[in-house]
Amino acid sequence: MEVVVPREFNHSRLPDILKREYEWISDQKSKYRQVRKPLRPDAINLRAIIQVWKVHYVEKSTETLSITENPDLTLMVRGQIDYAMSIARVLNQWLHRKARTMLGDWLTMPSLATMIEIEYYYLEDTQLE
Repeated sequence: MEVVVPREFNHSRLPDILKREYEWISDQKSKYRQVRKPLRPDAINLRAIIQVWKVHYVEKSTETLSITENPDLTLMVRGQIDYAMSIARVLNQWLHRKARTMLGDWLTMPSLATMIEIEYYYLEDTQLE
């Protein structure tokens, strides 16, 4: 939770305000959790390669999120799983790696059959702006 106050605000008043508004804050956090759940997918369907990956989330006290790919088509996302943007970032990174691995093989097969030489270029997000 982040509390934003005017620059001239007397910070010593914060504990009393937070204590007085505890119930409202708790209700808002609960509502946020309800909204947040749809932002954490339970599965990722990779139609092009006919795979459905189940996604499991494990709360850990580490600052960074990690993702582990298991042979039974499950992904384990570990870390602070309350931040939807961080989850989206690690799942998108995993998806890009998966696409490069799977589609890269598919793209090289036709080039081998026709003996056409291909090259790969990887761009950073900042190069696309």
